[in-house]
Amino acid sequence: MKFTPKALVVALSFPILTSQALAGPHNFGDARSIAMGGTGVASATPTGASFFNPALVASRHDDSRDDFGLILPSINARAADKEEVVDRITDYQDSGTFETFQNAIKALNANPNNTAAALTVVAAAEQFNRDLAALNQDAVRGEFGLGTAVIIPGQKLGIGVFINGTIKGTSSVNYNDQELYEFYRDEALKIAAGAPDALDKLPDLETSNPNNDPNVKTISSDGAVIAAGKAEIGITLAREFEIGDRRYAFGVSPKLQTFRAYDYVANVETFDEDDFDAGDYESEETAFNLDIGIATHFGDSNQWTIGFSGMNIIPVEINTADASEVARQGRGRIIKIDPLYRVGVSHSSEWHTVAVDLDLTKNKAFGFEDDTQFLSIGGELNGLDFMQVRAGIRQNLADNNGREGVQEDTIFTAGLGFSPFGVHFDITGVFADGEVGAAAELGFTF
Repeated sequence: MKFTPKALVVALSFPILTSQALAGPHNFGDARSIAMGGTGVASATPTGASFFNPALVASRHDDSRDDFGLILPSINARAADKEEVVDRITDYQDSGTFETFQNAIKALNANPNNTAAALTVVAAAEQFNRDLAALNQDAVRGEFGLGTAVIIPGQKLGIGVFINGTIKGTSSVNYNDQELYEFYRDEALKIAAGAPDALDKLPDLETSNPNNDPNVKTISSDGAVIAAGKAEIGITLAREFEIGDRRYAFGVSPKLQTFRAYDYVANVETFDEDDFDAGDYESEETAFNLDIGIATHFGDSNQWTIGFSGMNIIPVEINTADASEVARQGRGRIIKIDPLYRVGVSHSSEWHTVAVDLDLTKNKAFGFEDDTQFLSIGGELNGLDFMQVRAGIRQNLADNNGREGVQEDTIFTAGLGFSPFGVHFDITGVFADGEVGAAAELGFTF
C-alpha cells in the first residue's frame, strides 16, 4: 500500500457531531526516548529534556554532557492502516458500484414493470450495500514530527532553546445509506412481483439534489478530512536547589504555539483529491503555553531519578469552523490541547538505563481512535560508550471509548544509537497491530 500524504488526505474521514471535542496532536518526542517506549520524564538526556521534563536540563548527569548539546534534527513518523483503507477506497471508486446502481434504476424506469430489470436493481442495490458497509468505520491514521534543540546544561542554570512541530490525521468511512438501499431493494422487489402497491417509477439516484426535486434521491455517505498541526518555539530554564538534605532540579519552558486545523466534508462519491484546497477549510490559533518539571536523584551514587512534568499546562481550544459554517453544514469541531501530567522513575549507570513513565491524565482521542493513558517502560544498554541498544513497550491503560477503527493498545519500540566523538545518530522503529513507525536523529554533545 502506498501511504502518501495525498492518499492520507483522501482517506481521512469519520462522522462527528456538531461541536464534539477532540484532542490535539501528541507532544513531540526525540528518537532515543521513543525507542525506550516513550519514557523520558526521569530518563531523558539534557538535549531531549525540553520535550519531556525541563528540569532535567539542570539535573546531574555524566560529564560528557556537561557543556553543550544539539539536536539537528529529530524526525519521526507513524502510520496505522490495519484495514488498508486507502487502497480499499480506491478500489471501491474504481469498481463503478454506484454507477451500476444508477444505471439499473434508469433502465427499469425506461422499461416499467419489467421483472428482469427490477431484479437487476435488487442485485445492484445489494452490491452497493455490501461494498459501502464493508468500508464503514474502517480507519486510518498518520502522524509526523520534526524537532530541534540547543541545550547548555548546568546545575546552577541550565538553558535551552527548542523548536518542534507535529501533525496528525485520523479517519474512517461513514456509511449512512442503509435506508436508501432498503427503499430501492423493497420497491424493486414489489415491481418484480407485480404487487398492486408498487411504484410506477423509481426516483432517480444522484449524488446531489440542488433543486430539491422530489423525484430524486441522494446518497448521504460522506467523508470528512480532519487534521491538526502544532508548531512551537520555546526556551527552557532550569536550576538545581538544595532543600533539606536533598537536591531538586526545577525547570520551566515558556513557549509560543501555533495550531492549525483542517476540517473538510465531502460526498463519498464526489470527493476528488484534486479539488481539495486545505486553505479553504483551515483554522488557525496562536497561544502562549508553559511546561514545568521537577527531578531529584537518590541512592548511594545517585543512580535513581524521580521526575514529574506538566506539559501544556494552559488549556487551548481551536474551533475548526466558524459560526456561519456550523449553521450552513451543521458541523463543527473543537480541538483541545489539555495539560498532560506524567511521573517517571529511572535507574542508570555507565552501561545501562531503565525507565518507567506513567501518564497521570487521560487524553481524549483525536478523531477515530481510542482515548489514551500510557504506562511506558524502556531500557538502554550502552556498549563501549559509543553504541547504544534500546527497547521499550507502551501499554494504554485507558478504557476503549467504544470507537471502532484505529486502537491504541500495546506498542513495542526498539532502536540503536551511535555516539563516537560526541556525534550522536539514533534510529528507532515502532511496531503495533496494524501500525508501523520510525524515528531518526542527528545530535552533538560536548
